[in-house]
Amino acid sequence: MEEGDSEAKKATQAYLAAQGDVEGQLSSALSKAVHEAAPNCLARVAELLAQSAAAGAAADAAPASGPLPMLRCAHPANAEVDAWLAKEVAEPVIEPELPIIDSHHHFWDHRVPQPWAMFRTKVYDAAEFAHDIATSGHNVVGTVYVQAGTYHLASGPAEFRPCGEVEYCQGVAAQCESGVYAGPRFCWGVQGYADIRHENAAAVLQRMAQCRSFRGVRTMGPYDDAFKRGLALMADRGLVLDRWHMPKNGAADMSELPRLAALAREFPTLTVVLNHLGGLVGPAVANDPEALAQWRAGIEELAGCPNAVCKLGGIQMAANGLDLEKRETPVGSDELLELTSPWYEHAVRTFGAARCLFESNYPVERDCVSYRTLLNMFKKLAAKLALSDAEKADLFCGTAKRVYGLRDP
Repeated sequence: MEEGDSEAKKATQAYLAAQGDVEGQLSSALSKAVHEAAPNCLARVAELLAQSAAAGAAADAAPASGPLPMLRCAHPANAEVDAWLAKEVAEPVIEPELPIIDSHHHFWDHRVPQPWAMFRTKVYDAAEFAHDIATSGHNVVGTVYVQAGTYHLASGPAEFRPCGEVEYCQGVAAQCESGVYAGPRFCWGVQGYADIRHENAAAVLQRMAQCRSFRGVRTMGPYDDAFKRGLALMADRGLVLDRWHMPKNGAADMSELPRLAALAREFPTLTVVLNHLGGLVGPAVANDPEALAQWRAGIEELAGCPNAVCKLGGIQMAANGLDLEKRETPVGSDELLELTSPWYEHAVRTFGAARCLFESNYPVERDCVSYRTLLNMFKKLAAKLALSDAEKADLFCGTAKRVYGLRDP
């Protein structure tokens, strides 16, 4: 412990010299590390402080005219999961030059507890994501943000409050488009939330459309006449519907996929994007032959709708029951492929690579797997399926560009 204390002290002094007065944050981080007794956390805090000091020095030395890294400090609220991820044995990066658009991620600040958000990663914004991507070694060139119920407006009519999330994301997009920072174009596309059943839905969508990155919404039913009126508004405006089926009584509701397919057939000009393979697929479904057959048939029925596409990702999260977050050390890509490939293979074979798109679902999945390992796993999946270069280009980048209308400036 004395050696760790000495290293932490040195790193702290170096960080303060480079970054200025952040003693309150450092004190909180060290207190969390020591008093919660997270494995190896003190050493990890020392490492992160040293990295931050080096990053600060590098940024100071960078030419004023060149792009800068988004500086990220290790947030004390994330100390536990940061320490756990640091225990991973880093894998070699597969195909590091392959361009990737992450079609599904979130930003949030959950330091104030949310009853529906029991995640280990409490604070996650552009700087945190930029750090995870940069250290992953993969070539992520842009992202699509999907609603997370965060940064809503604190006042005004209830139906307009979700506009705050889209407007926040547009600010992040503008930050990336400014040329000040190196790295991906975050929020190149933005999927907000709107109650499309509301009588003011058209006005809400119009306000969101003032943000140039806005592409559509992720919302929920019931699929009644009011919901269908909202879908008609979206179809008329060329907006995209993202859909994930919430658990029913703690389990996946396999009746949702056929209902979504019926909607896709009813609104053939509306692009429908299935998130997370449709719901809580995982061990519970795998151990239930009837539910598994229903899921496979539901994926096949939805794939029969030419206006529907499927995101590959989202099933590593804790809710799906793989228990990745409970391991002593994070899972590797080979084992992760073995655990998840039956699900992903069925989706790719059914929809085809040109109608599938990679999603990280970060930071939800960050509680369970590193960004490097997650993308390595999907690249190994592409190799297992013997996808051509053109098919890989679609799955990792091209489909997202087409679905969300992402264009270079």
